[in-house]
Order: sequence, then C-alpha cells, then structure tokens
Amino acid sequence: MRKIFIILVVFAFAVNAMTSETNQISQLVANIVAHATAGDAAFFAPLMDEHYRGRETNLVGMIQASGMQTNYTERCKINTNGTGRLNYHYLERGCNFQIDLAQTNGTWNISRIWFCR
Repeated sequence: MRKIFIILVVFAFAVNAMTSETNQISQLVANIVAHATAGDAAFFAPLMDEHYRGRETNLVGMIQASGMQTNYTERCKINTNGTGRLNYHYLERGCNFQIDLAQTNGTWNISRIWFCR
C-alpha cells in the first residue's frame, strides 16, 4: 500500500510539472501571436538570429499565416534538457521559420528565431 501511495505522489508531481510547462508554452505562444497580430516587428528584432535581422516584417507575416495559436502543440518539441522549438517549416502556409526555446529558472523563453531556408 505504501508503494502505491509513493507512486501516486510521484505521478501527481509529474502531472503538475507537465501542466505547468504546458501552460507556460501556451502563454508564450499567445504572446508571440499577439505581437504578430499587432504587427509588432520590433518585438521580434532582438530575438532574430543575426543572419536574419531586418526580416522581422517577413516573420510577422509568416506567424500570422501559420495558425500558431491553434496548431502550436503539433509543432512544438520540448527536449529533456530544458530546450525546445516551435518548428514552422510549413510550406503549405508559406512559413519557414523556427523559434528556439530555452527554460531558465523554470520559465520558458524564446532563445532565437531563424528561417529554415
């Protein structure tokens, strides 16, 4: 009985951690979409890989076309080392960007944005 209790407690902690991570990613995506919807290219400028700076307006258009708000769970990959990505190599919608994510002190942030081709 004690082993079952311990397993349930560990499971509850794991579910709580996954829920928190899912909520953080969801909020991060909502913030990205809000800035793109507002046409706020300046928000993305410091996040762009140096090779792609100056193309923030292109990125805003791609985010708007991507459907990110509703399909990000299918395009999000989280790694066990506290990194992840939103992969929008999605040519059907005219998108070819990737948003690299990193977890710092338990919070998910954008670490870099770059174009796939």
